[in-house]
Amino acid sequence: MFKNYFKIALRNIKKHKGYSFINIAGLSVGIACCILILLWIQDELSYDEFHQNAHHIYRITRTESRESGKIKIPMTYANVAPLLKEEYPGVENYVRFGREYRAFVKYDNNGFLEERFFYADPSVFSVFDFSLSRENAELALTEPYSVVLTQNAALKYFGTENPIGKILKVNDKEDYVITGILNDLPHNSHIQFDFLASFSTLYDKYKEYINAYWAYQCYTYIIVSNPTIASNLNQEFDNFILKHKGEKFQSYMDFSLQSLTDIHLHSNLNYELETNGDIRYIYIFSVIAFFIMLIACINFMNLSTARSSLRSREVGLRKTLGAHQSNLICQFLSESTIFTIISLPCAFSLVYLSLPLFNHISDKALQLHVTENIFILLSIAGIVIFMGLISGSYPAFLLSSFKPAHIFKDELKLGSSSSVMRKLLVVFQFTASLILITGTIIVYRQIHFIKNEKLGFHKDRQLVIHVRDNTIRKKYLTLKNELLKSTNIISVTASSAVPGTSPGVSVFRPADSPNDSRLTMRNLVVDYDFIETMGIELKEGRNFTQQMATDATSAYLINESAAKKLGWSSAINKELIDLDSGPGTVIGVVRDFHFQSKHQIIEPLIINILPDTKYIYYITVRIGNSNISNIRKFIESRWKKVSSNQPLDYFFLDHHFDQLYQKEKQMGNLLIGFTLLGMFIACLGLLGLASFTAERRTREIGIRKVLGASVSGIFVLLSREYFKWILTANLIAWPLAYYIMNNWLNNFAYRINMTLWMFILAGSISLITALLSVVFHTFKTARMNPIDTIKYE
Repeated sequence: MFKNYFKIALRNIKKHKGYSFINIAGLSVGIACCILILLWIQDELSYDEFHQNAHHIYRITRTESRESGKIKIPMTYANVAPLLKEEYPGVENYVRFGREYRAFVKYDNNGFLEERFFYADPSVFSVFDFSLSRENAELALTEPYSVVLTQNAALKYFGTENPIGKILKVNDKEDYVITGILNDLPHNSHIQFDFLASFSTLYDKYKEYINAYWAYQCYTYIIVSNPTIASNLNQEFDNFILKHKGEKFQSYMDFSLQSLTDIHLHSNLNYELETNGDIRYIYIFSVIAFFIMLIACINFMNLSTARSSLRSREVGLRKTLGAHQSNLICQFLSESTIFTIISLPCAFSLVYLSLPLFNHISDKALQLHVTENIFILLSIAGIVIFMGLISGSYPAFLLSSFKPAHIFKDELKLGSSSSVMRKLLVVFQFTASLILITGTIIVYRQIHFIKNEKLGFHKDRQLVIHVRDNTIRKKYLTLKNELLKSTNIISVTASSAVPGTSPGVSVFRPADSPNDSRLTMRNLVVDYDFIETMGIELKEGRNFTQQMATDATSAYLINESAAKKLGWSSAINKELIDLDSGPGTVIGVVRDFHFQSKHQIIEPLIINILPDTKYIYYITVRIGNSNISNIRKFIESRWKKVSSNQPLDYFFLDHHFDQLYQKEKQMGNLLIGFTLLGMFIACLGLLGLASFTAERRTREIGIRKVLGASVSGIFVLLSREYFKWILTANLIAWPLAYYIMNNWLNNFAYRINMTLWMFILAGSISLITALLSVVFHTFKTARMNPIDTIKYE
């Protein structure tokens, strides 16, 4: 029986090549999209799962309560983990990671700035499954100034030479002995490093600082025997802080445990080790995959039901020979499944061809190995069965319901139910497509807004030098004067932070407030030229000036948010007390500017002059419109005069700030890609329907032309129905798209307002695309010679 079904299916494919191509093409593209999305989802869900104890490892995070709200940070203090292991038996082990931001690592004359240089306890190899390819893991990080490298890092510095025992110089200060080589880390680890030095090195370098207890911050992971221990420990943290630090510290500080496997998709804190994913995008792309599958299935349904009358005699003959309705349902479901199976090789070809582009857009390294990936193999089998059954379900029940007596007497009437169902399916297709188009437009408008709308400062042509060495800090004024000798450099300034980084916090109180009042606010220390160089606008008062001696010691600029927080309608000449450094006078108010990404609200900010060069972490050089390459060479030449050893570590502020929205850009690019493919599949189905409709109404059109109808009039007649379908789809899609995208926009503290033109544009795109899909067959039929059309059978 199934052999017969297979033969009939192949004969129909061969007989109706055009419609078969449309069905197979739509199913192929739909399956390919689903496979790509499944590969991406699988990769996102796999983060940190490769560790044997993944579900027993937790990261300790801390939450600080401030006047501006609660701040959650993925770091705690160095001495917390040893105390927890000592006091709570359920804590089996721990590991701490300290970070050296952009360390200068040198071997002989080979030196590079390294962004992934960390310190860790020796227990890192027992808590995590990071395996050493050489040497004993238990001894690799026990001694101060010992370091292990990944294989890639070892190849970069030593080539094929054995690096064990060799000496690396870090920041031109300390010598580190290489004690091991790590196998390269899996890409799906949220912890990524190239160098791992011993944590005991930090005790040697900062012993007094770390022993001050709640001082040195690090990423801390513990391993517990079971999840109940973790739950109980979360409840005990309050008492733990009270015991070791007292009520004052307990009043604004809290710790909590975060499961290792939740970090990548459920954590988006300040100072994350890597840019994490987002579980919401898993849901969004799962829905997109489902919609694309349905759009492809609806194409098959519509073309099958539209052409159902052509197979009515086959159904009548089979029923006359004894076939039951269940046999016919099985036949037509088998045919749709065969179509899906035939589409599978085409889908695989599309996946292999598109994977490089998909990986580039999503910043992944995905590969399709079906036989080695059970999840993908089972998923593809499920997709084939699902699409085969869904696409064939309605045609199967419709065709199998025909009565033989009506068929052979030419009394078969499909009735309005088939036509209505077909219209509903097309409306659903374009509703899904419209939601995708509208979402794409809104995502790109939001990305454009956060990248290009007014930030409150100039980010273009700002070259920022990251300063890590005290020698450079002490020679800052010399370097500044050297740089200003170039006519291509407009200004130079220094600061403790720049936009895109987080300024520190200090505790203040207004001079006229009670002595026990406290306001924790962001504190930025700057050079005199900072406001001018960054293009920050003064709302009232004046800027810092070297002509006023008191500006260096007791003057503040505040932003609008700080003035509002302090309750001052006019802040000029108000006194503000820094509880660490003493009182000062507010000399000006700057307009709010975005120091962090637009995901966060603008926090109250206090700005004061650098009390000492030790606070200089960034030097910002505002450059003119000349060739950037030449200016960079000039800056490098002047840099070498004050630093013969340290390389110039710099970035451009606009690029650095744009990186804050890298995740949104990636998701936006993926969204537009799948939207275009969804529209392509929907238009393929519409093309098939238009072809069939024009074919069935050929004689009618010939008669209309004989009676005087114009080509344009016939075109309007044939296109009017599609216009009504798409208009209906717009009315359904707009409120749904508004609801979905409003929830997405709520993730941003600063967002666009959705306006009517966005929805009208989406509707126009879908209408124009749909009409272009049907215009060929419509015009071809409308322009045919009436003599030929009236003879048409």
